[in-house]
Amino acid sequence: MICRELYTERETTFIYKLKFPSNMCYIGKTTNMEQRLKSHLYSPNPAIKEHMDKHGYEFDDIEISIERVCLFSGSAKRIEDGMIRRYNELGIVLNRRIPKKNEYIEVKLPTGKTDLVRIS
Repeated sequence: MICRELYTERETTFIYKLKFPSNMCYIGKTTNMEQRLKSHLYSPNPAIKEHMDKHGYEFDDIEISIERVCLFSGSAKRIEDGMIRRYNELGIVLNRRIPKKNEYIEVKLPTGKTDLVRIS
């Protein structure tokens, strides 16, 4: 089993939700909210584009919220994955990549703290 560490230097990461009038949601994470929203506006991922085209939505129809602010990327990834799984269980997520529940294991870092690492 090979593990790839997700822990990186301290970096503020935003977990955000795009909620459509249909109640469907897209969950994402970014370190630059303004840039990420512009990328959704000008080149949305296929799941978002397909949903918007199907329902005739404009970008102004989407409710945007920052759900969490994380200081470490390992924590951000874990929280984002948990939110995607939770919304998927409710049947209201547009994300196409649904993370498995046990993709991560907890490890002790050289600093003495613990964080999650991804199993690849």
